[in-house]
Amino acid sequence: MSDTEYTLKLTGNGVTLDRKISQELGERVAMLIISDGKANVGDDGGTKLPKDTGGGVGHSGTKTTTIGKTSLREFINSHNAKQLSQQIVAIGAYSQAKNGAETFTRDELDKGFQAGKVTPPSNIHRDIAKTISNGWIAEADEDDQYYVTTTGETALSGNFSKEVAKSGGGRRRKRHNKKVPKK
Repeated sequence: MSDTEYTLKLTGNGVTLDRKISQELGERVAMLIISDGKANVGDDGGTKLPKDTGGGVGHSGTKTTTIGKTSLREFINSHNAKQLSQQIVAIGAYSQAKNGAETFTRDELDKGFQAGKVTPPSNIHRDIAKTISNGWIAEADEDDQYYVTTTGETALSGNFSKEVAKSGGGRRRKRHNKKVPKK
């Protein structure tokens, strides 16, 4: 048993349990309770959560992403995230899963580009806006907080293949040829 112990108390329907458990087991039990028993808590330390089916804070807070001992660079590569908006989704999803959070911040993106040894965008605001217009991330209720949307999770899990990554959103600008004045 580790240095930190938890006390598990469970009562109900004729069962009473009061037992000391390890920190690792306590965290696994907590993950099962938080996910209403839907988490797949493996022996390898990685936790895989199913998609949220609603009732959350307005977005899909639980992810299908399993991190375990995967580095950020491995995660980016394994999801074929080559374009900046794809890398933003991958870094955001990695940050959310690694921190057990529902959102990620601009600062976490900046740190993610450094940690993943990915060239950061020259205009992060433009690229975040493009990723939002793709429907892959959205702004959360708090300032400077974002989350990966269901569309973003689908694109990420499909490794940004052309069929999966189509968002249907975003604005397309028409290209206008400059008119040459008549002489």
